[in-house]
Amino acid sequence: MSRGALLASLTLVLTGCTDGDSRMTHEEYEQQLRAAIVEAQSAVLKNGGAISRAPVPIPDDPRVELLVQRIDGAAAKVEALEPPEDAGRWNREIASALRAIADSASSLAAKPQAGFRPLSGYQDALLASPGEQRLRAAVRELADLGYTLE
Repeated sequence: MSRGALLASLTLVLTGCTDGDSRMTHEEYEQQLRAAIVEAQSAVLKNGGAISRAPVPIPDDPRVELLVQRIDGAAAKVEALEPPEDAGRWNREIASALRAIADSASSLAAKPQAGFRPLSGYQDALLASPGEQRLRAAVRELADLGYTLE
């Protein structure tokens, strides 16, 4: 998503553009949800990749905390959305999946998994985590309902 589109999405959130109905339109929801997912995914790709390349794993690496905060922030944005009725269940699942990815980010850094150098596979492990799988499944379900999120 371009920076301009992201700013436009955030402007909609901040100005509260609605016609009195608290539920968002299909298009508003799609734009804002997409922005939150992109925020979380870019955090995993940018911060997760940097952590994976770290020469020495540090359990208290500030990049891990930054990554967790960015993913949790995206989850909070998803939780704050007022989705159309058909998307409510999947909105809750996406927020929960993002929280699970944030939890994985913390636990993987604290206890590197067997089978790879300490933190060298951190980003790959996050992308293969159960939370990421749940996120992908929920996005597919929303796609079946006509939402374009990828």
